Amino acid sequence: AAEVHVREANRLAALMKNDRAGLEPALLDALLLKARGDRQGATKQLLRLEGHAADVPSLQWEAESNLAHLYSEAGQAAEADHWFRRSIETFQRQRSSLTSVESTLPFLENGSDLYVGYMEHLIQEGRTEEALHVIDESRAESLEDGLRLARHDSRSAARSQSPDMDARAIAARLHATILVYCLRPKTSYLWVITPTREQFYPIAGSETIASLIEQHTKMILASKDLLSQPDSPGRSLYDDLVAPAKSLIQRGSKVFIVGDAGLSGLNFETLQTPGRDSHYWIEDVTITNAKSLQLLAVNEPRASRSADKRILLMGDPVYRSDEYAELPNAATEVADVASHFSSDRRTVFTGSAASPETYRRLRADQFSYIHFVAHATANMTSPLDSAVVLSSDPDNATAYKLYARDILKQRLQADLVTVSACYGSGLRKYSGEGLVGLAWAFLRAGSHHVIGAMWEVSDASTPLLMDHLYGELAKGSPPDAALRSAKLSMIHSKGVFRKPLYWAPFQLYSGA
Repeated sequence: AAEVHVREANRLAALMKNDRAGLEPALLDALLLKARGDRQGATKQLLRLEGHAADVPSLQWEAESNLAHLYSEAGQAAEADHWFRRSIETFQRQRSSLTSVESTLPFLENGSDLYVGYMEHLIQEGRTEEALHVIDESRAESLEDGLRLARHDSRSAARSQSPDMDARAIAARLHATILVYCLRPKTSYLWVITPTREQFYPIAGSETIASLIEQHTKMILASKDLLSQPDSPGRSLYDDLVAPAKSLIQRGSKVFIVGDAGLSGLNFETLQTPGRDSHYWIEDVTITNAKSLQLLAVNEPRASRSADKRILLMGDPVYRSDEYAELPNAATEVADVASHFSSDRRTVFTGSAASPETYRRLRADQFSYIHFVAHATANMTSPLDSAVVLSSDPDNATAYKLYARDILKQRLQADLVTVSACYGSGLRKYSGEGLVGLAWAFLRAGSHHVIGAMWEVSDASTPLLMDHLYGELAKGSPPDAALRSAKLSMIHSKGVFRKPLYWAPFQLYSGA
């Protein structure tokens, strides 16, 4: 049946009477030969196509990637390496011609299979440390563009170094264990990196993990007390995602999670340890979400000294009743957060003054902390249209949203941006970038850390969480320890706020 369609494609291409029209049917011819087991014929066809497809980069990297897979299947590792690298280089040349975030994000989806294919080839060859380096190359590319990191210029040099030593050095400098995941349908992969060793584990496939994450999230959103559920999917997720690395993670240590898009909706803090003394994993470790090893390599751990730092606080905006409900406790949260800073160290805008125009007029890069208390929207179709919902501009009643695309226009130096609103983490997932929304935008603008929410948040419990968070920051705690302390105070409380529904939506994301 495929052959019938390929013949028709070739016939139609011949009618167009130009060489370019025949390139895609030529790729189909090669794939047909490959499917029939004619590796020699497929290889010849792909080599011929690769030499004529320079003007159509997408076909060129498809040809090169298929050549790589053919050589890999034939056990010709050196040839496979050459063509895998060649396909990625072709992809990156085309990617470098893109100038806007809107075009780069969807384009990067096209390259995910190239990196994953090379990664799996290296794993089959037993070269798991190189595989880690390759998959990390595919991650946080657009984020790093915004941070103006000279990533691609350093790739050749990075390959000449020992990737495991690089990764261990990062873990040593951060005094942390790093867990890097790559989900695949049947078998997924986990790299565990400590200051002294790197370990590789095959783990459960995404078909299993995705189903468990969906069940786990439903239970959280249904306000279940997960610790009382004997068959909680959170225990299975712990077994699949964390248990293989358990012996390498010390209790009380810091853990950085470098996941892929499939794990973007999971808060690892909510996973439950096995045994009679089952508890949330947050009670054992301090967890931060990171986008790539490359970003962690330029992440400088710094002690927080809030007495020397300034906060920009925007919240309790004025809403039209027919569009957004008032937030009854927003004023309380604003006041509580502000109370942790002296009057000369806080800049507070509330009511009608808490508007997008006010933020745009400010020099946001002078603040160490930025905190929003408002509604937020997450746009699945166009994630850069996600927005913090603020007060209307007096001169323009329709201008009441601070969009993610506007956030990208101002450079930040903040230690921490907190979006105390629903869905601050975003909804749309991109390969290599994870969730793209408000949190991602603030990271790309230069914030070192961002706290964003994956789901809806409670207007009743959030002020308590944030008050505790800033109390810890005022004592000198870094953002990861401060947020963990605030969550533990809720977990160990006797009221309803101990449930993950109230503390788990907020995640800490690390930038550069």
